[in-house]
Amino acid sequence: MENEFCSNLRSSTTYGEVLSDDRVIDLVDSAPEEKLEIIVHNGKQSLIVPKIEHDGVIYIPPHLDPTVRRAMRFPAGVSEYGSTVTLLWKVSRLCRRHLGLSEVFAATITYWVLTTWVPELFAAPPILSIAGSSMAQAVKFFRLLGALCRRAIIVAGLSQQLPLAPHPTLLVIEAGLTAKMRASWRACNYYGVYLPASSGALREMVCSKAIFSETSDAIGSWGEEALQIVLLPTNELLALTEQDQAEIAAEFQPQFELYRLRRLQPTSQSVGVSCPPEFAASGLGRESFALLAGEPDGAKMLLPIIEHHRQAITARRSLDPLTAILEAIWGPAHAQKQISTTEVQKRANALLRDHGESLEYTAREIGWKLAHLDLSRRRAAEGMVLRFSRELRRRIHELARQFGLTLPSVNGCADCSPVQVVEQ
Repeated sequence: MENEFCSNLRSSTTYGEVLSDDRVIDLVDSAPEEKLEIIVHNGKQSLIVPKIEHDGVIYIPPHLDPTVRRAMRFPAGVSEYGSTVTLLWKVSRLCRRHLGLSEVFAATITYWVLTTWVPELFAAPPILSIAGSSMAQAVKFFRLLGALCRRAIIVAGLSQQLPLAPHPTLLVIEAGLTAKMRASWRACNYYGVYLPASSGALREMVCSKAIFSETSDAIGSWGEEALQIVLLPTNELLALTEQDQAEIAAEFQPQFELYRLRRLQPTSQSVGVSCPPEFAASGLGRESFALLAGEPDGAKMLLPIIEHHRQAITARRSLDPLTAILEAIWGPAHAQKQISTTEVQKRANALLRDHGESLEYTAREIGWKLAHLDLSRRRAAEGMVLRFSRELRRRIHELARQFGLTLPSVNGCADCSPVQVVEQ
């Protein structure tokens, strides 16, 4: 009877998931001969088993290719860590000691490491973008991350042939990625976005990534949502031996695994703590606060990371010609009836030069960008102009809000109230 019962069950290879009864299962490396087993967490305790049956399905661990199995670490089990913030401070101190980083950069890396253990909680797992001086620096850096992150693999470049089924954390030494390839990988980093595979199938490419580049220009090419750090030539990175990495992994991975099992419990995702305004202003802020909501000193640790990220976005946006155009026409929109495209060009180029941009735009290019902003021009004796109608002024204020610009409010302007963040 038992064999007949088992024959009616469907087997399913699992890489970790939440079952319909709210139990969380994941993979651990606790068996002999490098075989993976399943850890089951019910909200109170964890149990390691070779397989598990639930709702007519037998969940079994995968048989990974030996090369993947050797490259990818799995925790041996779970261990208690106290509070999440305490765990993160320990990891942050470890990063400062081994990587010679500032407190903010070390905290940023630590926060990103935490996200690799619960990528399912994000619309797109955060990307860590790193600029450094050499590949040797990258390898030293990634050896530490490889011991801390969930299922990390150090790879030279991005490819659809990478083993993504185990949901790895890719530690990428960027090699010859074009702008088009970066854009494709950014798009595929969102859940629900697929690439075509063989035989008419679709493939999801979502996974956590840290991407190292030797060119500082590439650090901003992974989008505003990416976390950014710079490794200076003066940063002295300690070389980790295999034994060092194994010891770090043995200490921290079981603690992060327990955090994962607890955090993925459906009941833990609604903690009833409202998001403060300083976090609610950005997607990263809201998501990061959710990871540590209810934790004492959680906000204290996260705020410097969020502020550094906000400043990086502001600096990058200051080089955006669309932002410069909005800043250039903001004052005239409140004081004049119209402005010519040529005058917008002069003002926008001057702002960009002040922010360190060497590229200058022609009047024709500025005209195209005004059209992209849906700011309609009209022909006049002096050429093409923006006439500041009531509708156009309202559109300019709407764009300022969408771009998150810090612009001065103007007394008597009814549209400035919701936009205003700086008083004159």
